[in-house]
Amino acid sequence: MNKKGNVRTINDERMYDYFHNLLENMPVFLKAGKKKEKKGRAWQKSLTSYNFEQIYETRKAIYSEVEVCNELCMMDDILHIFQEYFHIPGIDRLLVNNYGALENDIFLEYDGESGVPKRIREHYKHQYRNVYLGSVLMLDYDFLDAMTECILQSNTILSSYVKAQTEADEAAVKRVLYQSYFIGAMFHDIGYPLDFFMRKVKQIHKYAPFYKIISSNVKEEFAELRASLAGSLLFELVPGEKIEEKYNRNDHGCLSALSFLLNFYSAGSIFSLDEKERCMVEMAALAIYRHTDKLENDYMVFEEDPLSYLVRLCDDLQEWERFLLLINEKHNYLKCAECGCIVQSEGRIYECGCGARYEKITDITNKKVNYISLCNQLLLDYNEKEKELEVYLEFDSYKQIEILLDDYCAVEKRKSDLDKVKKYLQFQKFMPKIRLRENLSNNPVELIEDFLEQKGVSLEEIKEEVEKGGKWNKHGTDKMWDFLKELEGYQEKEKKENKFGKRLESDMLVYGKNAVEFVEKNLGQIHSLMKEMCQ
Repeated sequence: MNKKGNVRTINDERMYDYFHNLLENMPVFLKAGKKKEKKGRAWQKSLTSYNFEQIYETRKAIYSEVEVCNELCMMDDILHIFQEYFHIPGIDRLLVNNYGALENDIFLEYDGESGVPKRIREHYKHQYRNVYLGSVLMLDYDFLDAMTECILQSNTILSSYVKAQTEADEAAVKRVLYQSYFIGAMFHDIGYPLDFFMRKVKQIHKYAPFYKIISSNVKEEFAELRASLAGSLLFELVPGEKIEEKYNRNDHGCLSALSFLLNFYSAGSIFSLDEKERCMVEMAALAIYRHTDKLENDYMVFEEDPLSYLVRLCDDLQEWERFLLLINEKHNYLKCAECGCIVQSEGRIYECGCGARYEKITDITNKKVNYISLCNQLLLDYNEKEKELEVYLEFDSYKQIEILLDDYCAVEKRKSDLDKVKKYLQFQKFMPKIRLRENLSNNPVELIEDFLEQKGVSLEEIKEEVEKGGKWNKHGTDKMWDFLKELEGYQEKEKKENKFGKRLESDMLVYGKNAVEFVEKNLGQIHSLMKEMCQ
């Protein structure tokens, strides 16, 4: 399965195949941990044994039918992986639930006082993607070997715990680390609905008619939880006051970890597990808790807890196809099929400068649900000479240009988060070398140049194609020609920086107006350049 030496694409389409192939071709060290079948074959449940129809219907509210079918098949594959190789009673309850029904409400959450959308990205499918990315890194890019070496050679409290539970057997350590990662990443956000619920409770409490009907104390007292989970690794390694602090502010990492642990402690199944199986559960819970820790100086240390490090790393890198939903009055931009220009709207009439005319015939007014996702895929490229893995987050250049019309600073948060990741990737003992790249920008000319470079096309080649004519009428060809000449002028570095600033700018007043005006004027030609002429 090792893909070293080749660029490997990480996206949803490949993820569905990955889990099916993993089930069919489980690594040898995991097969060694498979329990022998008891007399009389164990009952193997499939997804159809659960509330299959309910999950299907609620997922279909947000995702396309094809996506939902792929997701359900993937869930079934993972359910069988758990049954065949993990042997942890009750873990299926965490996997097969109707998280999607709750997430549909979370997607459309608005602040109760300001009416501003929360802009919450999806979390359920995101968990599968984290498992997928981490599994690829561990099995194909030496992360599992590095994590195992770290546990066996370091003298941290956590490594001592793992060695004690596995008798420092290398194969056992590998199995514990891989399976701990799998379940930790798979359930690291299961507490997010609780975080959402607590926010709603605050709003309901402000609504006077319910004042005497519901109790203000909707959360379990922390002291009760601490008593129930006192024997867990989480409460052994993390001071109780720190856990309580995160619990009181409804931190979703803390809520996820506590919910995960209570699934096993409340039912008593934690005590029926052998040392290695319990180690997996305890390690996973710790990683779930730590994935929302505030990092000191934006840094974390691989040697201290390689499992939590990898869960956090994959969580921070999982950008591809991850969206948020916004409801607004944004209209579709129409491009004239005759000349390639943007068709301007005059009420219900769309009229183009070339004479083409369109009329809106729908009378029912509406707002649109917009899926905001800028990252298409993640690429992994191992440099054998440098012994370094390059991780490239491929953000869509055209979508980044289009989003400028709604939110000039939309990419700033992503860039800030990824810069923190770059910082904690440095100077790590035991860990394979990683270099992170991305192509984020709110400079429209930079984004167009990125796209042309990616396609291996120059402006001169585009101009030659336009000169040949035949693609549009004369008006459209002239508009495209003017746009290319304007773009050529911006290739002089000094002019480009003066008008649109650097590659990533936060100054909306100085540079944002220029960027928005440029896109509004040229979006039809930009689309033709990036979606038609270079395909």
